[in-house]
Amino acid sequence: MTVYSNNKDFNKFIKNLIKNGEWSFHDNGNSKHPYLQYKSGCKMPVPRSPKGDAPALQNFKAAVRRIERDNAIQIFRQPGINSI
Repeated sequence: MTVYSNNKDFNKFIKNLIKNGEWSFHDNGNSKHPYLQYKSGCKMPVPRSPKGDAPALQNFKAAVRRIERDNAIQIFRQPGINSI
């Protein structure tokens, strides 16, 4: 089992993102922080030992959703895609 973060809640959330298939986890041995990469190429650092409070996890989730939302908006605005 891969451990993405020392916090069990972060670990569970990240595992679900990767299982979904739109995110991938990268942990280069030479980099300071591992990161999640969205299918569009956008990267987001993963905290190895985050604070154990609920706001830290909520902020992380909000940042992930913001990346997903912004990517969806960009796909919708591509030329050739009809808007409703």
